[in-house]
Amino acid sequence: MKSTLNLFLLFLPLLLISQNTTFSNTNHLNFKNSTEERIVKINVTEDIFQIDIRIHSMVQQGELSLEIYKPINSSADSSLPGIIRKEMLGEFSIGGSEAIVTDNESNTKENVVSELNKILSDPSPGLYIVKFTSKKASGDVNISIVQYSK
Repeated sequence: MKSTLNLFLLFLPLLLISQNTTFSNTNHLNFKNSTEERIVKINVTEDIFQIDIRIHSMVQQGELSLEIYKPINSSADSSLPGIIRKEMLGEFSIGGSEAIVTDNESNTKENVVSELNKILSDPSPGLYIVKFTSKKASGDVNISIVQYSK
């Protein structure tokens, strides 16, 4: 009897872990000397207990900023005007570099590589927004979203 109990206690963590589900997706955004806004939506349901937002970017020129919003109320809002009814979780700026011109010759440009990892524990259900704003920017952004559900 004691060995059965020990065996059960040994495998109990595996039983608890196996009941959780992980869902991830990655979006790739490309900017080519553009000034625009792009939005990535994250729909969070009641069974989600954690969200990981991982953003990796490389900007060759111009400016790129990003803002992360969470819903104020608990209802899922699928309309973009709803962004007004959302609370900002963070605002980040990624700048490219400008070519240094000396005697009408341009030196090599550098690339600005950035990484952002945002973990949201016990997120409220609803529509989360990650908004990218570019100003004459050229570069690439990969945004990976991992949702953990019960």
